[in-house]
Amino acid sequence: MVLTLVIKADKTTKSVFERHKEIILETQSFERDFNVVFLAHQDYENLQELKQIATSFNNHELFVCNTRTTDEEMTAMALSIYQNNDIILLTLSTNNHVLREMLKRRAEGYKIVRVKEKTNFFSQMFRVLGNWTYSIGLKMLGKKRDNFSESDVMFLESNIVSSICEDMQNTRENRITNVFSQTKHMTLDCKNVYENKKQANKNIKPMLSYGLWSFVFLLIFVALTSIYPFFYNFTYSWWMIVLIIFWVGFGLLLTFLFSKKVFYKRLGWPNRVNNYGEPLFGFLSHYEFGDEIKERKPLPKLTKPVLKNKIK
Repeated sequence: MVLTLVIKADKTTKSVFERHKEIILETQSFERDFNVVFLAHQDYENLQELKQIATSFNNHELFVCNTRTTDEEMTAMALSIYQNNDIILLTLSTNNHVLREMLKRRAEGYKIVRVKEKTNFFSQMFRVLGNWTYSIGLKMLGKKRDNFSESDVMFLESNIVSSICEDMQNTRENRITNVFSQTKHMTLDCKNVYENKKQANKNIKPMLSYGLWSFVFLLIFVALTSIYPFFYNFTYSWWMIVLIIFWVGFGLLLTFLFSKKVFYKRLGWPNRVNNYGEPLFGFLSHYEFGDEIKERKPLPKLTKPVLKNKIK
């Protein structure tokens, strides 16, 4: 199956030419033929460089959208156009080793590969606890499990992409939650997913905070159920039983409310569609190999290396 790299432009990457070269060389270590699709808004500061790359290299394209178009709508547009291809979602600031790991897992037959930022043991402990509590809240909401992986970096096999495109309004929810649990999937713990640590922190902090709150809740619950009765021959008075029931109910209520808030903030606005479920993208222009642009700058030479580490 043909592989398509869908690369979203971000405002943290300055050397667009260099990043493009690194991505191409990394991918060529595993794939001979692949497509590259750039996604950018019209106000992207390095848009001219992306235009030059898209028009100078074969199998490259650039889609430019207006500023009202959300990042997810741009992603959904690419998924819809290339739904018959295997797709790797990236940003320009995604580190090379993350791309390499996704290419390896694709060669191993995985249908979905998600990515999470790896943290130290202390942070990881509370993140796991936070994610566990978050999952309880999602069950109460009737939603599929969300392990809080990166939404902009993942691998999706072509059949998965086609299934996601059947509901164009909710592509983000179907990408980041475990809707396709029956397929061969995994989540990679990668150190430094992005060049800019701030991008990773936006996904680490909510679950870390949630885990700390859950830890405090469990400590108080243990105190109510074990420590206090220890001093009274493990005899529970009626008011103590009422207090324990109240505390559990209070915790479940907070879990529901917090999970709902975090989940819908993570989803953002649904994609715009018409009454027939057809997408309404704010598409402005498209560039591909051979197109003319007004301004050209010298491009660095891109030499194709000998294929190595090829996984058959």
